[in-house]
Amino acid sequence: MASAKPALKVSSANTLPSITDSAGQEIPISKILPEEVKSAMATPSPPPLRRKTVSFHQDTKPPSEDTPTRIGTASPGARTPPNEYAITILDYLMVLVPLTTVYAIFDILVRKQYQQDLLLDTLTKRSLTAFGLLFVLHSVIHPNSKRIGYQMLMLLGFVVLGSYMLTVVNEGEYTTVVSRSPPVGTLAVWLCVELEYYFSISGIVTVLFVSYLVKV
Repeated sequence: MASAKPALKVSSANTLPSITDSAGQEIPISKILPEEVKSAMATPSPPPLRRKTVSFHQDTKPPSEDTPTRIGTASPGARTPPNEYAITILDYLMVLVPLTTVYAIFDILVRKQYQQDLLLDTLTKRSLTAFGLLFVLHSVIHPNSKRIGYQMLMLLGFVVLGSYMLTVVNEGEYTTVVSRSPPVGTLAVWLCVELEYYFSISGIVTVLFVSYLVKV
């Protein structure tokens, strides 16, 4: 009959195991192991790695609703990328070039109405002057054009300029029509573009109504 082999018994997860002999007595394994092994087993395990939380700096935090990064609303101290300058220039050109063309067309139509010759250099100088003035107005008004106060002021200006232009064209003298119709008409078109669509429609209806009352 084979003799019973010593059984290995683990008492807990934090202590060394023990051996049970054939008589059922527990013999701690620490009495059998050499001192080097016991010291190595007694060495505490390294602490677990701690996860570090990285937060964005105030100047480099990503864009949100509170800190938009649209053109003209970048955070203080932040550099504007070159592509934003290109977008701004393109936005201005998309508005100012058509308006300058409208001014040139008004100038040509008015002078053709009175059978006057218009030199190309004279038209170019006037168009460049109109472009510069429109650039200044657009730079000042456009960034705040969506505010309700600016919308109301632009609506009032559109009604006044539109009514004045119709009155000058219908009843004005030759010099008044030639000198004032192109710039006044161009400014009225620019205000109509800057206004919200419902304000633009209201302004056009008001100008037509005022023109009807003046004729009556």
